[in-house]
Amino acid sequence: MAEPACSSTSDVIREITALDPGATVERLAVGGLRTLAHLVSRSRGRCGIYVLVFADGEYYVGQAVDVVVRFAAHRDTYADIVEVLFWRVPRAELDEAERALIRRLEDGDLRLRHVVHAAGRLGASDFDHLVPPVEQERWLASAPPVHTGAEDGRPDLAGLVPVLRRYVLGTIPFPRRTELHYWTVGTGPDLLSVSVHATETLRVGAADGDAARTPITVHVDLPTVIARWGTVERFQERVPWAHASRAEHGVLCLDVAGAPALSRLLDADGVVEAARRLHLDEMRKGPALNWRTHSLDLADLLLEHAAEEDVAEPTAAVGPEPPGGTDLTARAINVWISRAYNLETAGALHEAETLYRQAAGAGCTEAWLDVGHVRAASGDVPGAQTAYQLAIEHGHRSGLLPLGSLHADLGELERAEECYRRAVDAGDDGAMVTLGMLLAERGETAAAEALYRRAADAGNTDAMGLLGLREWIGGHTREAADWYRRAIRSGDTGALVGLGELTFESGDLERAEGLFRRAVDAGHVDALGSLGLLHARRGELEEAEEDCRQAIDGGVDVAHALLAALLHERGDTGQAADHLRMAVERDGAEAIGDIADFFAEHGNEHAAGFLRDGIPA
Repeated sequence: MAEPACSSTSDVIREITALDPGATVERLAVGGLRTLAHLVSRSRGRCGIYVLVFADGEYYVGQAVDVVVRFAAHRDTYADIVEVLFWRVPRAELDEAERALIRRLEDGDLRLRHVVHAAGRLGASDFDHLVPPVEQERWLASAPPVHTGAEDGRPDLAGLVPVLRRYVLGTIPFPRRTELHYWTVGTGPDLLSVSVHATETLRVGAADGDAARTPITVHVDLPTVIARWGTVERFQERVPWAHASRAEHGVLCLDVAGAPALSRLLDADGVVEAARRLHLDEMRKGPALNWRTHSLDLADLLLEHAAEEDVAEPTAAVGPEPPGGTDLTARAINVWISRAYNLETAGALHEAETLYRQAAGAGCTEAWLDVGHVRAASGDVPGAQTAYQLAIEHGHRSGLLPLGSLHADLGELERAEECYRRAVDAGDDGAMVTLGMLLAERGETAAAEALYRRAADAGNTDAMGLLGLREWIGGHTREAADWYRRAIRSGDTGALVGLGELTFESGDLERAEGLFRRAVDAGHVDALGSLGLLHARRGELEEAEEDCRQAIDGGVDVAHALLAALLHERGDTGQAADHLRMAVERDGAEAIGDIADFFAEHGNEHAAGFLRDGIPA
């Protein structure tokens, strides 16, 4: 008897515990959260399998060495995540556990979104942004093109080009539009191979140039073949020139010898439809993984006769076409920039720089800015300066601000100021803020404030926060609150912390707590430290301690000082000393002094004295 289908998040949890009876599955309501840092303890471990639950009832299964980092990346892609399930799994077991859970959820008929190991027929997908679902449906129902063109004189592909064109043009969705992004063609040990997402769907072996004997393997969608023929055995009887064998994940493997046999295979009822179905499913799972080995020359050869509507590339999906001589160069630049950004985000800086430099060398001179960013992140200041200068020389004035910041880091303040002023003249509101901070440090407060106001008028929320802080320090609390509220209305959720602290100082603890919690929900874990102080002021010491521990897990070092004082007050002198030492090492004497002043202002000289005694002389 078949088991009941998974129909709810509770069913997903049961499937996890069926795989690992000792598993503890954490249910995390995320709503509009930008981070899980305060929800998933670093001390307990953040490595494991996670399941994203979407508002439309879809699910995404993934693995992560650090689920907090991974969730932040997902949040940039998916705004409709409402819940996360997290199951701690040892790093060495992640691949097996991920595949096993996906299989169980597929068997339960769940709709899985954008996963490598899923069998297809997915729900919403990133692919929908490139090819809208209505176009996908029309393509799947349409007749494939029949013209294949003539040979082009390549001896290694003699006799093969027409049928390979027929295969590519007839079975790959919108091949020009999706090339590089979702499918690739390349060479290697075999003569030629086509891959879609993570699956090799066509492999052409070498046979001494004899197209009639060339070994060719085609992968197609098994359910589509079964729907047409009833069984694989019946299909095999009617198509004896192809050897059919079942592969994993609902794929049928078809082996033939030679171009004529491949042509006859494509004529067989249901084969092209099955190839089209597999290709579309794979594209909906995710982008091409073999992009590094993609051959643009081979792709152009096979796409020579692509229909006009397939050649058009919608710029909304892949970005505006960068400078470059040919369409080939433009397509390559699009891919290099996209892949480089993903590599940079993943921390593979050397590989990212290589692709950015390729794009810059091909005519996309704005990529020199990205080379500068990567060099700066790698600690190569001279290399970063050179890259920013190249970008500026090519007319990209947005390189002036980071170049100025590098000069400032080296103590070259005059050169930094020159860069900032040039950037301000170009209308860079970020440079207005940075130059204003430089002027404020040397006492030119009026000039600094004027720059902040210019930047704020341009919509810069950092400037609004700085103006709020200046008004607060000057005792103008109403004006300060107005600036913080303006920043919040402009989308800066970080200003919730400033407004909360201003409200906390005024004594309105209830309203301050609401602002801090809104900030935490928006991903600002530093607000947890402020919540800890608020709970400590109320005498809610257990809640304050929990706030501190969550803040520390999220990387808020100042929370060590507050936690040290709380532990000291309840007699845990060992842990208190440890956290005080970490506070000294990570956050410095000034931050500890501020926490000590807080306790002194509220009548707890015992805690204040403990903190002050720990400050190095």
